[in-house]
Amino acid sequence: RPPTSPGWAPSSPPKSPSGYFWMDDPSALCEDVQIGVITRKYREQLYAARHSCIHGCGAFTSEPIRAGQFVCEYYGMLVSRGSAGGSDADYIFGLNHKLQIDPRGLPDNVSVAKFLNHSCSPSLMAITTNLCRNLGFSPVEAEHLRQPLSPEVAQMYLPDGEIDDIIFFVALRDVAPGEELTFNYNRLCASGAGGRAAGEDSDGFDDAADGKGQVARQSTVTSSPPPLPRKCMCGADGCRGVF
Repeated sequence: RPPTSPGWAPSSPPKSPSGYFWMDDPSALCEDVQIGVITRKYREQLYAARHSCIHGCGAFTSEPIRAGQFVCEYYGMLVSRGSAGGSDADYIFGLNHKLQIDPRGLPDNVSVAKFLNHSCSPSLMAITTNLCRNLGFSPVEAEHLRQPLSPEVAQMYLPDGEIDDIIFFVALRDVAPGEELTFNYNRLCASGAGGRAAGEDSDGFDDAADGKGQVARQSTVTSSPPPLPRKCMCGADGCRGVF
């Protein structure tokens, strides 16, 4: 159903006894993500990029967000791994073994998620899933909903549906209007309900190229050699000091 206003968002059930509703009822999150993907242009209007006390620009919400709610996608051009670099390569997000997401050529209001900063006590969690296998869209629907393809990717042979993978963010807790949105860069995507949910990696770095099937936000173009730890400025209680 189309939204009735730019601020429209589907209702979500309350948190389950296990903590977050998608653990007990992944179909509820699946429906929320389906609607979020279809109405992505309306969702982006709820968030804005502005100066962050953590680092540079951050992403902030203008509306309250409920725990367990779909927030946004990491949206950008699908490019092959190792093909995108430059001084602002921090924006590159590894998607799967063959592809990564490069939002740098898109307007800021189209991909505000690229401004999400790291926090050791994050408000969001990154999950990777597939438009067809996990969310139930048909191949024809997925063709309209998938992210734009670089000319190189458009010529690639991708038989396993990697081209329909997406990364989205879900709220780990209630978030107040005006609060900066953050996620844990050190958490990698592993098997979980409704897609591949985040799990802690032993070294905190991207292992997407090592055959484990894990995906992480990258701070270099490739995962070899791993990026050096950076000083964390999140200011959260229990901050690890580096990420």
